[in-house]
Amino acid sequence: MSARTTTILTILTIAFTGFAAALILVGTPAAILLLALTTLALAGWLWTGDTKAPTGLMAPYLTVPPLFLAMGSAQFAGGWVTHLQADYAAWFDPDFAFTGANWFVLLVCIPASLVLFGGYLLARNQPAGFFMAWWTALFAVASGVIQIAGAGLWQAQPLALLASGFGLALIFAGLAIVQRLLRPRAASVPVPAPFSTQRRLLWAVLFAAAMVVYGATLFTQAGPLPVIIVVGSMVGGMLGWLLTTSRRPVDPTWAVPLLLLLLTLFYLHVGEETLTDFNGMIATITGKPWADDDFLLLIGLLGPIVWVFAAWSLWHRQALGNFIFWFLIVGMILGEPTHLLIFPIRLMAINGGGYEYASGMYSALFPMIPAIVALLRILSDHRAARLA
Repeated sequence: MSARTTTILTILTIAFTGFAAALILVGTPAAILLLALTTLALAGWLWTGDTKAPTGLMAPYLTVPPLFLAMGSAQFAGGWVTHLQADYAAWFDPDFAFTGANWFVLLVCIPASLVLFGGYLLARNQPAGFFMAWWTALFAVASGVIQIAGAGLWQAQPLALLASGFGLALIFAGLAIVQRLLRPRAASVPVPAPFSTQRRLLWAVLFAAAMVVYGATLFTQAGPLPVIIVVGSMVGGMLGWLLTTSRRPVDPTWAVPLLLLLLTLFYLHVGEETLTDFNGMIATITGKPWADDDFLLLIGLLGPIVWVFAAWSLWHRQALGNFIFWFLIVGMILGEPTHLLIFPIRLMAINGGGYEYASGMYSALFPMIPAIVALLRILSDHRAARLA
């Protein structure tokens, strides 16, 4: 059996499973839209085939995840979930619960994770990656159109306009991907000159300022424990960046696929945390309440905009992408094991009883795999460059 036939069968299997799941969990219109997008994407892929020029697709493709999350952030901050319940409840299954967690996991986290994983396949020049390029392009256009069409009855007008602006950008990004698919061309990423010491220090100051702002925001919401884990990972990431890739950016042809795989696994992990009340667990441990909306907006939406934008930045060998790559590597290796080694034990000490499930435990370790691979590759390349 050819790789193309295997890919088609895999796509059809996942498509029908996704249709059934969407029909049950969300509603008929969402299921029909998903099936239509998949059918059109499959037709487009079968028509154009594998372009053999994924480099020309990567730049517009990598703009879709941050734009989609930026639109979702504006939607959530403006009460989009309430707007859907008030004006579009008939489009959803009668049993659909209009909560932030449900909306995020089903309509943001899962689609964004699919797009990220599709980018991984595309960067690896896999046949399914070219199908996902079509699917992502159509998904971006559909998401933008739905936002713009649905903003008319939305009461949060400034945020509605902001979300619609991101929706319009998504439409253009989707059309750019289609244009590259129809007229494929390879694209080279220019290799920048090594950063000067002055420029590296300037970037380090900017990153440090961003750490302070993010850490202060997280501290006011959740207390010291998450700050120690997240900001500690940022500090470790900046040290790693300063010592290695601040001088010579990583080769995006291997780094971007690993980052996209890491982001896919990590964002699904955030989905598990959202469904299992991670912020409530942290509140139990620290004694400081952490509101659901604050957690979802900061950890589920705003923060990940930067993390997923790092893939585009890394593709262009920029300092931001290389720093975020290091931060995520350190965070996945040192931060995620806390779900198995620290949180359950602290809950045992507080609540009594034995070792039990803690929010995010089941998916915590999976992002460590690409993180460890990336760490070893960075260190190996750095040693080789020093000896050259």
